[in-house]
Amino acid sequence: MPCFSFMTERHLQQLELNNYWGYNPISFFAVEPSYAIKDAIVEFQQMIDGLRQAGFEVILDVVYNHTAESEVDQSSVCYRGLDNARYYRHQDGQYLNYTGCGNCIDTYSPTSIRLICDSMRYWVDVMGVDGFRFDLGVDLGRTDHDFTAKAPLLQAILQDPILSETCLVMEPWDIGPNGYQVGQFPRGFLECNDQYRDTIRRFWRGDDGKVPEFATRLMGSRDYFHKGHKSALNSVNYITYHDGYTMKDLVSYHERHNLANMEENRDGHGDNISQNFGTEGETDNKDIQEKRLNQQLCFIATLLLSQGTPHLLGGDELSHSQQGNNNAYCQDNDITWQTWQDIDAETSQARTAIKDTIATLMALRKAYPIFAEIRLEDDPLYQHTSLDKIHWLNEQSEPMTIENWADDSRHFIALTLTPADLSNSFWIVFYSSDAPLSVPLPTDNGEVETLYQTPGLSIKEGALHCAYRGVFVGKF
Repeated sequence: MPCFSFMTERHLQQLELNNYWGYNPISFFAVEPSYAIKDAIVEFQQMIDGLRQAGFEVILDVVYNHTAESEVDQSSVCYRGLDNARYYRHQDGQYLNYTGCGNCIDTYSPTSIRLICDSMRYWVDVMGVDGFRFDLGVDLGRTDHDFTAKAPLLQAILQDPILSETCLVMEPWDIGPNGYQVGQFPRGFLECNDQYRDTIRRFWRGDDGKVPEFATRLMGSRDYFHKGHKSALNSVNYITYHDGYTMKDLVSYHERHNLANMEENRDGHGDNISQNFGTEGETDNKDIQEKRLNQQLCFIATLLLSQGTPHLLGGDELSHSQQGNNNAYCQDNDITWQTWQDIDAETSQARTAIKDTIATLMALRKAYPIFAEIRLEDDPLYQHTSLDKIHWLNEQSEPMTIENWADDSRHFIALTLTPADLSNSFWIVFYSSDAPLSVPLPTDNGEVETLYQTPGLSIKEGALHCAYRGVFVGKF
């Protein structure tokens, strides 16, 4: 998350709270000193070196859309004092506020473009990061006011010999006019896909009529990241993010619990598409605990079996809870701190199961690239490559019909993936109902090797038996 030096907002200071996330910068070059023991620059560089040695790349969350100077009537601490007219967007003597943070950087100004590109090069060349995730990225693609994929800043980044070689991830919205632009950024940028998030949540909550859209999201959201123009890998798929529920809270709470933010529980998103399985918050009920863990495994399995680039929220692998707070930006305390040791038996069991699921499915993605990027004959992007095959199947392991797709009561969908070399085929099953179901195997010889299954699914006597909702991956 952001490492630019930042300030706590005035209203949080009045509430005696702190900005914990860091999305309120005062300099695009300075490292946040509170994260350091002594020398922030040296220690940041040492951190990057250590992560590299451990096999990681580092993508830095960057906030180039606004600064902590906020509204015009607040104090000057950075760019306002240098050149207020060039660095910020104005209208009728007031700041435009496309970010919801009091101001927005004028990313159409050559001065701001140079500032941002110089900053990015500094974090790559001097500090050693490998890429950037851009907060409220639509603001970076605005000209005078409107968004365009040909905006000068976006083109400057893509034409830069250093920056164009980094990983570039956009949050493709802001709150200004035409501020929702998922799928509209130029090639070279990956984009956070909230359409994926919402559809996957609704499918596993058991909402009716979600199978067709679930299939679309599973296959890389080609209604937004269109075939022939972009790879499905441009879609950054996620189910939970820092500004929302953790995955454990997504299966434990119906309502947000943000009273600690001291805004009378009015902040944070009100529609979380969550499911608490009968009890709000923590419970000692073993049945509810098992259902919640199974739901987390279904979410993670779906994420790692989807076409595109998966994004896991840090802490979800630890079954971390924020006690139902879905906007914990000002909670530098036990609500947000992750517990690494001294955990209870329920959390220990959950961590083991979640980590095993992640490890198993990440290994499958690495061993079989078709799980991340399938190459289909109707996609011109792959017309000069060997092509893979996909078939959609119903609960009889027969091809999906038009009537099947139109059935709003359907909560089952399966597919087979066959790589171009025909070496094997994969059968993937998603079932979001808790009514027992038996599904015949999709092979003539009745043999399928199990690669992954959630607890309620298993192959017995030539069929896949679903005791309740779950995910299955097999090879034949």
